[in-house]
Amino acid sequence: MKTFLKRLQPPNRVAVQLASVFFIAVAAAYLSLITTGEEIFKYIGVGSFIIGFIVNSITLLVVLLNYVLGFVLLKEALFTLYVIVLSVSLSLLLLFI
Repeated sequence: MKTFLKRLQPPNRVAVQLASVFFIAVAAAYLSLITTGEEIFKYIGVGSFIIGFIVNSITLLVVLLNYVLGFVLLKEALFTLYVIVLSVSLSLLLLFI
């Protein structure tokens, strides 16, 4: 995946990395909640999700705008959008577990 990320244009590379980082943050918080039972990890997970949702929404709009303006190929834009939507939906799923 790292070689594929090198081929992405910088805005898309940043969008994929941000989506991955926020998903890992939410997953780590909820894994910590499950293993320790401390309620603080629940609030950290919800806070991470809210911040990640806002940042991923902005990057989603940037990627869509880059595609509409013709700066990005369709395949690259679809891959980036897929990763962002998958990250947000899986993080949301973790909130309800």
